[in-house]
Amino acid sequence: MLDLEHLFRFLCHQIASRSPQWEGAVFPLCWRCAGMHLGMFSCYVSLLVDGRRTPRLFPRAAVLLVFLLPLGVDGLANFFLLWSSPGWFRAATGLGAGLALPLLLLMLVEVSDEMGLDSRSVANFQSTFVFLILRAAVIGAVGIWLLAHPSSVIMFRCLELAAGTGTLLFFAQFSRAWFRCFRPRGHVESTRRIAV
Repeated sequence: MLDLEHLFRFLCHQIASRSPQWEGAVFPLCWRCAGMHLGMFSCYVSLLVDGRRTPRLFPRAAVLLVFLLPLGVDGLANFFLLWSSPGWFRAATGLGAGLALPLLLLMLVEVSDEMGLDSRSVANFQSTFVFLILRAAVIGAVGIWLLAHPSSVIMFRCLELAAGTGTLLFFAQFSRAWFRCFRPRGHVESTRRIAV
């Protein structure tokens, strides 16, 4: 496959028997990690399609945290040998987490900013949030289906590239959130003075 295998080596155990395979090619991520990274990619695609800055996500933080629960429950149950989930189910639990993580990071940045929302923009955001999640879930589910049923090696590699892109975008967003939320307070004040 592509050289992204080395990037994924630090993020996934890459056990071949737990990874998607097609005509002797092994995907460089296990099913669960593939679902997560494709979920991150589909979330960024959905945000890009939205075309505007998404309003504050803080009111929806609990919903996003619920998306992480299936991954935790199924991952721990598989770890303690309570059951063994099929690959598609592992990918689905990873997809939920992959959809939630970029939005939770976006929420962290939004909470650190000052944003006043009136009731009309909150009402508009409720429908925007639902469509954002649904669009990303459909894109991610199509990606998982294509991963389970690739028609060619090119499709397999394109999905690997999509997962790698989602990973790199997440790390870039994480770095941005980290520096934006945890920068020294004096830097914020001096920036505000310059802006005025």
